[in-house]
Amino acid sequence: MRTEYPLPEGIASFREFWPYYCREHTDKNNRSLHLAGSLTGLGVFLHTLLSGADKRRLLACPLIGYGCAWIGHFFIERNKPASFKYPLC
Repeated sequence: MRTEYPLPEGIASFREFWPYYCREHTDKNNRSLHLAGSLTGLGVFLHTLLSGADKRRLLACPLIGYGCAWIGHFFIERNKPASFKYPLC
């Protein structure tokens, strides 16, 4: 398992957060899964709102986005997603 870098307490800016983020996302396949999950979740969200589809589909949006990111962290980067400890970062 890789070395995990704790998220520093009291981050006040994106500039302070960015080095931590880069250390936790070194593998391009992990970053690709993050992008795919985010874009797919956004696509489902927009399609649901614009097409008048069943609004229960909106519940899937965070599952898609977080699910892809978590797969990338657990199986590619072999670290824990920051969203477990800091869900609003």
